[in-house]
Amino acid sequence: TDTVDIGKWGTPQHCKEGSFANAFQIKVDSYNPVLVLADDTGVTAVRLFCNNGGQLTSLQGPDGSYKGKKTCHNGYLKSFRLRAIKKSDGIIDNVGETIDDNLGATDLHMQCSNDNHVLQGGGLDYGHYRQWKTCPLGWSISGIQTRIDNRWAPLNDHHGLTDVRFWCTELPKSNKAECTIQCMNGGSCTAPDHCTCPGGYTGGYCENCQYWRQVTTQHT
Repeated sequence: TDTVDIGKWGTPQHCKEGSFANAFQIKVDSYNPVLVLADDTGVTAVRLFCNNGGQLTSLQGPDGSYKGKKTCHNGYLKSFRLRAIKKSDGIIDNVGETIDDNLGATDLHMQCSNDNHVLQGGGLDYGHYRQWKTCPLGWSISGIQTRIDNRWAPLNDHHGLTDVRFWCTELPKSNKAECTIQCMNGGSCTAPDHCTCPGGYTGGYCENCQYWRQVTTQHT
């Protein structure tokens, strides 16, 4: 991911065989624009919850507190994207000042398999979103490894979490939708021979663009 390229990778952690991740939460050190000499580190840890009751964390920073648990109901985690900030991004904070602090990751979004619902970690409202990364159809996120910049020195500019890796595992047959059709335009198979379509698309295969139909109707 396009974050701050610094820090130490922790040990990968995985759900037990046959289980997969269906929830997560992040630990966040909140940004404080008033305390000029304060070192704010953004996201400092990610915790995954496996559907068998297990919990996973890789390397984590000491600062911050955990936000609420975000859960996929009747589904699993299939995609993620980081929100991150670097000094070179030129981000303006809520008091109109340029953020002169390498925060690293500031939030994490993850997507559910059953309805494509996006779960927001609840981090900081700063930074650029990176690209979505998605498991193959019929696979789930099941493991995690985090990279943390946790160096200590007086007035050192710590970055917190600077990158994350997720592992995908093929789901047991009972947890996979049996599809014989190909969903279009980013749609996902969520039940036998059924496509759940993203916003703006309809049809059995997500082949119809609602916006296109609306525009053409207005001009006929």
